[in-house]
Amino acid sequence: MANDSSKSENIESLIKGLNDIIADLEQDLAIPAGFFASLRQEPSDWAFIIKLHALFEAAVTHLLVHYFGKEQLEPIFTNLQMSDVRIGKVAFLNKLELLEKEEIAFIRTLSEIRNQYTHMIRNVNLPLSDIVTNLPKDRLQSIVRSYYSAGDPENMKVKSNPRPYIFTAALMILPNIYIIKKDAIAKRDQTERQCQVGKDFEDEFIETVETEE
Repeated sequence: MANDSSKSENIESLIKGLNDIIADLEQDLAIPAGFFASLRQEPSDWAFIIKLHALFEAAVTHLLVHYFGKEQLEPIFTNLQMSDVRIGKVAFLNKLELLEKEEIAFIRTLSEIRNQYTHMIRNVNLPLSDIVTNLPKDRLQSIVRSYYSAGDPENMKVKSNPRPYIFTAALMILPNIYIIKKDAIAKRDQTERQCQVGKDFEDEFIETVETEE
């Protein structure tokens, strides 16, 4: 029982930590606090997917803009398709190795589901389970973490009730996107400081030489 209690506390602590990071992401993106958490209560599958995909698009754009350190690139990245593997946002994520392949696969699957809702308006009331059930096996697997698959090799649970799995995957991936963005900023700031130190040293050295002459 003690082990079960400790495990439960660890899970709760992990979830709280992830939600705290997502709260920081929401603040950076200037969207309402609790936007992500509110998706759990979203009654419409259509709205759930559209809103979640929009959040991922904004988060990935934010990451790429800060990775390159050029605010003027934001309109360009904003207008790129999300999951075009040749020239879309995920092409940058992949080539720059900013996210794991499994994370990129999830984003591509989310885009595929979103496209089925947005490109065919008659699907507005289509249950998410209907779309997920018909996904190719590799797309389906991108939603399901390995520890979810135990005892359910055919992924029947995710097919019948996919929203908790999609939400949980997003809960794991969105904080990582934010952390990678923060790391990119920190590395760039460190490089700029090192360059400034080098420039200051060079200026001081030249001034010393000129003085001696």
